[in-house]
Amino acid sequence: MSDTEISLFIAGDAIITVPWSDCDEPAFRALVDEMRACDLTLMNLETVIRSDKGYPQADSGGTWTSSPPEIASELAWAGVNMVSHANNHAFDYGTGGILETLHHVEQAGIVLSGSGPDLQAARAPRHVQAKGAMVGHVSLAASFVPYGRASHSRPDVAGRPGINPLRIDKDTVFVVPDYVVGLLKRFDAMCGKSTHRYVEKRFTKAHLTLEAGDRFGVLKRGRLRESDRAGNLEAIRSCSDAADLTIVSIHSHDQRKWLRRFILETIEAGADIVLVHGVHHVRGVEIVSGKPVFHGLGDFVYQTGRISAFPSDAYEKLGMDAGSSPEDFIKESRRRSRLWRRSTYEGCAARIDWKNGELIGLQLLPVDLGFDGPDTRLGRPHRADPHLSRRIIERIAAASRKLGTRVRFVESESVGRVEL
Repeated sequence: MSDTEISLFIAGDAIITVPWSDCDEPAFRALVDEMRACDLTLMNLETVIRSDKGYPQADSGGTWTSSPPEIASELAWAGVNMVSHANNHAFDYGTGGILETLHHVEQAGIVLSGSGPDLQAARAPRHVQAKGAMVGHVSLAASFVPYGRASHSRPDVAGRPGINPLRIDKDTVFVVPDYVVGLLKRFDAMCGKSTHRYVEKRFTKAHLTLEAGDRFGVLKRGRLRESDRAGNLEAIRSCSDAADLTIVSIHSHDQRKWLRRFILETIEAGADIVLVHGVHHVRGVEIVSGKPVFHGLGDFVYQTGRISAFPSDAYEKLGMDAGSSPEDFIKESRRRSRLWRRSTYEGCAARIDWKNGELIGLQLLPVDLGFDGPDTRLGRPHRADPHLSRRIIERIAAASRKLGTRVRFVESESVGRVEL
């Protein structure tokens, strides 16, 4: 890697639905200044930027997100030059929404990864030149609507626009006493059948899996679809070969053992920074072999309450009649949503300093999304005040300690500093 020192501003989920360049509040402008001061600013774009292309799908990633075309230039104004778009909302308006988002973002000079006109494009690494260093980005989603995944183009048939998937097959394992598995094994042996179905006290037949244990029980386990796992790891290796610094973004609401294993595989494949998003609240930071892993920076922009229009499916989903307004829908959806809580509107961004292939500095910048403010302020990020900053950093520090990472709150700057 070039010995030039580069700085990166990394944020989590951004559902930005109204322009923000006309906001002159000091705490907002201070955050924008920090974004612009970095050589690269990246976040997860969890909305569809569209005018009239695409149609609302029969279901959505939770609610139907949609932002006007000028949002792309608003992001660029704030210094954003790279976004991930592999997430559960990218397909809210179908293939048309995917393609129009890509068009508007690229017109604004922003590099987008994770969605595209086919799987080859959605999975392909994207790159940005940052002060003499080539920064690569691969984005993938484990949480998405099943029909929203892109498909491969063939020489004779074009692929489907969509997102880059990391599919998880759910296995149900029935735990039974050891003697039950032993009896099944002996029965098959008596019948002259193969014993290849028995591995480490497990019996598998068709979709049935029994595992020996102390008592009866049922386990739910996630198993990565091998084609997606292998394809994404190959994309990360390819990205690492061509880039000085490789960032991997993973959108996943489910953060179980399979994710931990996959993160380690991405680092082995060449990832230098791993950003997990989608849980809508802050989680811990981990340093693995000198590489930072963010298990959740929370929301950076969360303006679902400022979406101007929703399809009929949204109202029907909540049992609302045809005469209901967008304001009625927002009010009712807040009443029912598990995300309508303070922690959803308390996020964090990270400033990463990198030199000569090594992490040399990592600061956490607490962000206030205005839970106690008026609706016109709600969801727009501001640098948090000292009291809230301490609370957010202490929450991240507690989660990071369990991962073997120490985070210290620097009161004079209202930031968290990760000890390397």
